[in-house]
Amino acid sequence: MFTLLFFSLCLFHQTLEKPIENTIIAKKPFMNFNTCFQTSQGFDPLMDIASDVAIVYGTSHNFQERLLSWREQGYRTAYMTGISWGNYDSYYQTENGLKKEEIQTDKTGKLWMHGHSDTVGYNVPTPSYVEYIKSILIPPLENRVESIYLEEPEFWAVTGWSEAFKQLWEKYYGEPWSPPDQSIETQYKASLLKYRLYTDALTEVFKFIKEYSQKNNFQIGCYVPTHSLINYAQWRIVSPESQLTKMEHCDGIIAQVWTGTARSKHHYQGVSRERTFETAYLEYAQMVGMVIPAQKHLIFLADPIEDNPNYDWHDYKYNYECTVSASLFFPEVSTFEVMPWPERIFKGKYSKSKEERDIKINIIPEFATELLTVINTLNDMKQEEVEWISGIYPIGVMVSDTLMFQRAEPYPSHPNLNCFYGIATPFIKNGIPLKIIQMEHLINYRPLKDIKILLLSYEGQKPLNKEYHNIIKDWVNEGGSLLIIDDNLDRYNELNNWWKIEGFNSPLEHLMKTLLGNKEPDENLTQIGKGYIWWIKRSPSALSLDKEGASQLLNWVKELSNKSGINIDYKNYIHLKRGPYHICSVQDESLNDSPYKIQGRFINLFNPELKVEEDVLLNPSNRALLLDLNSPQFKKDTVSIIASAGRIRDKKIEGNRFHFTTRGPLGIPGKVVILCNKQPAKIANLDTIEFQQYYDSKNHLLYIDFTHQGKDIHFEIDL
Repeated sequence: MFTLLFFSLCLFHQTLEKPIENTIIAKKPFMNFNTCFQTSQGFDPLMDIASDVAIVYGTSHNFQERLLSWREQGYRTAYMTGISWGNYDSYYQTENGLKKEEIQTDKTGKLWMHGHSDTVGYNVPTPSYVEYIKSILIPPLENRVESIYLEEPEFWAVTGWSEAFKQLWEKYYGEPWSPPDQSIETQYKASLLKYRLYTDALTEVFKFIKEYSQKNNFQIGCYVPTHSLINYAQWRIVSPESQLTKMEHCDGIIAQVWTGTARSKHHYQGVSRERTFETAYLEYAQMVGMVIPAQKHLIFLADPIEDNPNYDWHDYKYNYECTVSASLFFPEVSTFEVMPWPERIFKGKYSKSKEERDIKINIIPEFATELLTVINTLNDMKQEEVEWISGIYPIGVMVSDTLMFQRAEPYPSHPNLNCFYGIATPFIKNGIPLKIIQMEHLINYRPLKDIKILLLSYEGQKPLNKEYHNIIKDWVNEGGSLLIIDDNLDRYNELNNWWKIEGFNSPLEHLMKTLLGNKEPDENLTQIGKGYIWWIKRSPSALSLDKEGASQLLNWVKELSNKSGINIDYKNYIHLKRGPYHICSVQDESLNDSPYKIQGRFINLFNPELKVEEDVLLNPSNRALLLDLNSPQFKKDTVSIIASAGRIRDKKIEGNRFHFTTRGPLGIPGKVVILCNKQPAKIANLDTIEFQQYYDSKNHLLYIDFTHQGKDIHFEIDL
């Protein structure tokens, strides 16, 4: 029966992996924005962060009222709801009580509910549920939102015992349901089915949305906000991931990476702890590797706080800087969801400090000002000039969606996903901006075309298609260097999958046969065509648990790079310049712990005072977002706003008078920094609010301080 399953799934993946023609997608009107946010509430001056798009969340009866309240304030509007969970009482609440049979269920009979809810469960996407989702999308479609976001298609790896899932199993596999934890065969089958169910559900719903909009003569975007493959695998969740990019009617993805995901612990040099920057970097890198080759619209999320209310404001600030700086190391992306739930950030109360945990306060003013500065800066991240000060290297790690398929009993992969982190974290720790290659893209796209060294392990993941190995072979023959880190002992090698049908004990044996022909594989570095392969028979998880594991890996890559003609320079920092902006992170646990000095004149955008700093010195575990005052963009004979805690709009010069507006949440301290070659003759606020001014004659900078009003504030400056 598993052989029949294999051929059924092959047909499914062949359908998804047909070569895609005309993949260059013209940028559509709904894609033309810089920043957005999502909220379950209507407009409130306390949440007026002045991003381009307000994504209104949820199905409540006052949806239209909430939506229109943001439109009336000049925001473009979109809609978001969950695809795997939501406030769907009209579907789940019946005269016989909660419709439990369609809620994801584990072997104990426990229903997997969202958060602490006793009515909102993680659903099994049955045909009737898919029809229900279509019906709740009619109000936003009638209100002509510019995009619909269906978030988080999530199926928990430990579930698979609900009645609905059993019935779908029988429908898809043509055999009686088997408990997912019965064997590796049944666990893998359960994961593949979960993967397929949400692929099918989203495909059908997006088709419905597009057909509705075409019938009514308007364009609408279809997006999926989703965690990264790395996080879902670590948290033991199955989701379509790379299949989202192959859906005809899916226009883009929000990469939901934030402190809550990036805090997840993993081992490095034998130590398990939070490594927020490094984990966030790898999560964003995976999303870039998955979405950008498919030429879909990619939006990066960075959340100033997270779902866990037990951290303090200083902790949130530090970790926010880790995640948002990690997101900026990808110049391919210049669209950002700057926060979910501004109501939680600007109206919620959290611990004042680690020492004063019981004292709950609203957001610290300095952190709020910093947030507005960063948000305004994110609107300016589409820069032509990009320079890697610390160097860029053609090195990648291969991942597959099947990282999510080996996460539950009977033989789950390492709890902390060290099978991935063991060969990825060492590079980020030591100054190499690693690329993540999506295995499922090998057929449709050419994700290896700019890669010279590729690291691969089948521990914790398996190739869905044998054709991947022919593509890897061609890449090696053309000059690529393949480093395999794998002890070939993964229990899932025993699956009765395609490699067994081909007569091999593991997919790695098939890969080596494809690469070497009849030559016996060994642990020596071997030249094949213009390239090289090297199989190190070590477990990536074991490397991560070994104090010397990271340095051993870096030495192997260094040796391989010498053969490949790549000059690798390991260091403890990563430094990128995007236009006038410098993004820099200095790592701890690196080959050295030296501070890193950035010479020049800068405004530190993580400092709410926005004062000029010279020769910035960063110690390990420090991050910086710097505005370079020596950038050629800033000429002393011009007048320009170069930094602002608040959104700047409507800039214009009429004669000797400079006009602009700024906007931000009510009560939050605002600041504008203006480059002008002499002190202005007069500054006026047309809204009669109080403000302070200061002119820095040394740096030719005018500072204006005020308090935001939750509406436009108009300034006029006589030069």
